[in-house]
Amino acid sequence: MLLERSLKARGNILLGASLIAVGLLLACRSTTAPLQMTLKTAPDHPSMTKPMTFTVHLTDDHGQPVNDATVNGAITMKVMDMGTTKLAFSPKGNGDYEASMKGVDMSGPWNLAVEVAQGSAHAKKDFEVTISD
Repeated sequence: MLLERSLKARGNILLGASLIAVGLLLACRSTTAPLQMTLKTAPDHPSMTKPMTFTVHLTDDHGQPVNDATVNGAITMKVMDMGTTKLAFSPKGNGDYEASMKGVDMSGPWNLAVEVAQGSAHAKKDFEVTISD
C-alpha cells in the first residue's frame, strides 16, 4: 500500500512537470506569421543575353504585404555547374522586392533560391527559371 501511494505520487509529479514543460514550450514558441512568396520575372521569358528582373512578392499568412524584410537570392544552373550569382533584393513597396541581372552565360533551367528574414521569421523557397537563348 505504501509502495502504491509512492508510485502514484511520483506519477502525479511527473505529470505535473510534463504539463509545465509543455506550457513553457508553447509560451516560448515564435508567434510570427509564416511568410509566403511568389516570383515574377521581367521579361516573362528571360533571355540569356538580355537584362532580367526578378520580383519577389512577400505576404504574411493573412495575405497582407510584408514590407520590412531582408530578401536575398542565389541563382544557379540546374544541369551544369555555372557558379552561383548572389542577388540582393531591394524593397519596392506593397510587399515587392526586386533584383536585376545583366544576363547569364547559358540558356536552360536555372534555380533561384530566395531567403527571407523578418525579425525571427525566416523562409526559403526555390523557384525554377527557364532562360532561353
